[in-house]
Amino acid sequence: MNFPAFFPKRRMESGWMAFSFQPDGLNYVHLRRGRDGRPEATHFGWRQLSAGEQEGFRKLSRELFASRFPSILVLGSDEYQLLSMEAPKVPREERKTAMRWKIRDMIDYRIDDATFDMLEIPADPAQPFRDPQIYAVIAKNEILSERMALFARAEIPLSVIDIPEMAQRNLAGFFEAESKALAMLSFGIHKVLLTITSEGQFYLSRHIDIARISLQDREEAVRLDAFERLTLELQRSLDHFEHQYNHIALDRLMLGPLPGVEDLSDHLVRNLQIPVEKTDLEKWIDFTSTPELAEPEWQARCWLSLGAALREAEP
Repeated sequence: MNFPAFFPKRRMESGWMAFSFQPDGLNYVHLRRGRDGRPEATHFGWRQLSAGEQEGFRKLSRELFASRFPSILVLGSDEYQLLSMEAPKVPREERKTAMRWKIRDMIDYRIDDATFDMLEIPADPAQPFRDPQIYAVIAKNEILSERMALFARAEIPLSVIDIPEMAQRNLAGFFEAESKALAMLSFGIHKVLLTITSEGQFYLSRHIDIARISLQDREEAVRLDAFERLTLELQRSLDHFEHQYNHIALDRLMLGPLPGVEDLSDHLVRNLQIPVEKTDLEKWIDFTSTPELAEPEWQARCWLSLGAALREAEP
């Protein structure tokens, strides 16, 4: 979802500053293109702020000189809906208008109170007559207005409102193999996010209700129960993808940063019929100026901000 900047044109620093409100607070990352071509992380951090804490956010903005950076906000998983549907049978340029009539019957509030956009799922070239599939991204105007006003009062030039799936897609691009699909897991405080992408295109996502802390619990029985539940949900999702998109082979499953991820990785290797690997972002992102961000604890906390800040096109 793209929005115009709030302020007149001014000289801006290069790269994106991305913000993400999570249940434990706000995290942020700034990336710019480094001399070697890799993205370079120049700022990052976390504050115990909620989306309603205006004065704390304004103070952080001043400390970061955030008005210098084009900015992105990643919505929380409870602030939007992602609905899969068949594309309306109308010309492409008329799809968004036609979607309005489909969406109004799928949400429990007035369509006039919502903003929506669409993500097209690439079609199977071997089935040209199959109805194309799309995702509708829907958010309440009330939520978007509150977030935009928060940034405006803090004098942060908010240019883009993004969703976690697109942020994770950007990170998955580092690891995708040509003509293959990549599954990626990241570990939020209360939920695990699964995405499946191929060559930069988004195909499938799921938010799985398993808390990060249960995957790291000291009690082996608690960890194993969480591992088993996650494995079952993963297998169902991977089977669904292979059935729905059998023209794309699944290459592997990448695990996002999680302290102590080795036990989970070993469990998934034993129980899934797909290679499992752990992400290593240091090959792809320059953390020289922010060495702590190379650590799994900080990457797990700032994962979505990292992905959002990888957005290529600047305003």
